[in-house]
This record gives sequence, C-alpha cells and structure tokens, in this order.
Amino acid sequence: MTFALRFADRHTAARYPLRVSGVLDWQRENDRSRAEIPLPEFTGGTILVPSLSACSDADYRFRFTLDIADQTFALNEVPSDGKKPSSGKAPSRKQTKTDRTNSISSHIDCFHVHKHIPASTLIIEATGLTNRERYLLAITARAIACEEVILPKHAVCGPVPPSLSQMQANDEIKHSICSPTCLAMLLQHFEKQIHWLDFVAACRDEATGMYGVWPLGIWAASRQGCIGAVEVFDNWEDASLLLSSGLPFVASIRYPEGSLPGSPIAASAGHLVVVYGMNEERIHVLDPAAPTVAEVARDYPASAFSSAWLRHRGAAYILLP
Repeated sequence: MTFALRFADRHTAARYPLRVSGVLDWQRENDRSRAEIPLPEFTGGTILVPSLSACSDADYRFRFTLDIADQTFALNEVPSDGKKPSSGKAPSRKQTKTDRTNSISSHIDCFHVHKHIPASTLIIEATGLTNRERYLLAITARAIACEEVILPKHAVCGPVPPSLSQMQANDEIKHSICSPTCLAMLLQHFEKQIHWLDFVAACRDEATGMYGVWPLGIWAASRQGCIGAVEVFDNWEDASLLLSSGLPFVASIRYPEGSLPGSPIAASAGHLVVVYGMNEERIHVLDPAAPTVAEVARDYPASAFSSAWLRHRGAAYILLP
C-alpha cells in the first residue's frame, strides 16, 4: 500500500495524471518560502520520498526537513552547495547500525522509517520562488521491500522517445550517468532543446559527486521547462495512468545476476531505464546501458522487470512538459 500526497498550482494539478490534493499553503517572507505538511503515522520498514519541482524565472533552492517529536532529520539542500552536513558525512542510501537506533534516518534523497512513528511534519524551505510559478510537491511512501509483486493487467504503449546510450560518454563517467541520460531522453521526447552531456553535468551533485540524486535530477529538468516528481509505486495501476496520458517515466531498478533477461548489465544494485509501454507479458523500455544507440530500445519480461522495479523502493521520475 502506498501513501501519496501532492500539491500543485491549479494549471499543473489539472494536467498531472495522478491525484493532487490542492495548492500548497506557502508562508512567504521576502525571497524565502516555507510550508509545513502534517503526515500520518508510518510503520517501520517504510521509505518516504519528498520531491519539489518549479518552473520559475529565477534560480531556486530548497531543503526538506522531517520533524518528529523532539528529533529533526534533514536532506541535503537542492542544488547542493557542496558542503557536507554538520555530522561531516553526507547522507547515504545504505542503512547502518547507527541509523537504526533512531526511528528515522536521512539518506541522499529520501527518509527511511525504521520504527513506527505516530505522526510527523515535513517542512520545506525554499528560496527563489514567487507566487507565480508552476510547481509540484509530491510526498510518497511505501514499504522499502515488497515480497509480492503484481504484474500489469492490461496493455498501454505510447510513442517511443529518442534513444541515448550512456556508454557513448567518456570512460570517466559513462558507468555513472544512467539517471541524467534517462531524463535527457524524456526531455528530448518533449522537444526540449538540450545537449545531452550538458544536462548530465547539471545533474552532478556537488556534495556527493553523484549523478543520480533524485531531487537534483528533477530540479535540473525543471530548469528546462518540465515540471517533475519523484514518486514511489508498489503496483502498475498508477504507472498505467501515466502511460495512458502520454507520459513515459523513468524507473529505478535493481536485480541480481541473470534475473533480467536481455539486459545489457548482468546485475545492478541501482540502474534507471525509461518505460514507455507495457502489457501482461512484456515491458517496453529504453535502457541507456546499451552499448549503442541502436540497441537502447528493449523489451523485458513483465515478471522479471516488475520484480526489478517494484520489489525494492519502486521509485520513478515523472516529467510533465
């Protein structure tokens, strides 16, 4: 079971295929904006993913903080200024023994709930926003790991986005840029005039050196005129709504060796692909790890791909032109 809470300006809300609760009650003072969103209880073993996107004339920055009782947990500012948190360590996607002593731990782009929490408050603080831009705030949560995976129940397929191969980049970065390469395919699909490697550079996180920080990728896409969100899913129903609305999306997958037949990577602890169609037997994707552009478009078995995507986290990038 997933939790989803979304806020957007009225224009964006009318166009986003998934349910939007309303407009966000920003508290504004000069160039600073702040909002507090009460959240319900969450059980242990939950991943909580907030994301913000805005199409603003000015550069904007934001930070998410989660307050629970007398504890506060923060994610890095987006875009990062390159400074490490006061602990001296950047958040990690990996769970540690120290993390588990608290109810919640902060990771690079999400929170993990380790013990039941009755309620919490998500705080977003931003600079560079006005009351005129398009925006989308999405807060989604689900179990970090799901034992049972439900397969697609019907067929949906849209136009095939342009293909890009990350393996065509230089040796220093080509194994690390699946995330911005997938987003670049979506941007080109929406006829945004971008240079692929320039966009890749814009997605490099100064704090970690990584190219796959989820909220930074969405921020970079917003600078190209596309509202976006990072959301987590545990089934194909909402994904089918995206595809039916003409919105291919980027899925974050992981799989052990040999479990995703036809993949250019034998195994991965974290990889991203563009999903543009599905049916009960096959998932149609663009896999940027293909060695050439001609080999990027692929079909994966629905069972194997569903397991790779939905069994752990089920994260996805969504862009709205």
